[in-house]
Amino acid sequence: MGETSTVTSLRPAPATSGWGGRRGPLRVGEAVEAFLVGHRARSAATTVRAYTGVLNRVADQLGTDRALSDVGEDELAETLDQLWGQAAPATWNRNRAAVVPG
Repeated sequence: MGETSTVTSLRPAPATSGWGGRRGPLRVGEAVEAFLVGHRARSAATTVRAYTGVLNRVADQLGTDRALSDVGEDELAETLDQLWGQAAPATWNRNRAAVVPG
């Protein structure tokens, strides 16, 4: 059986971490997938769909193959602003909460 990981938030991981048995830094796309795998098992389908849409857009903007540890807070904030800075406050808050849980 392969090793599994549960990601509870998208925060930089140490460069020595791996996921799914792969060596090297955790990539943005891998972090998103790990987060979603955990939620698919315990969350409502509508919640998973919402998280999937938000996190995939953020990952595409940041680069799915980038090391998560290379993404800084300022860049993440800028990405959120680019994607939803002009959205209604409720949309901004919902999408931000999917990326940066309280």
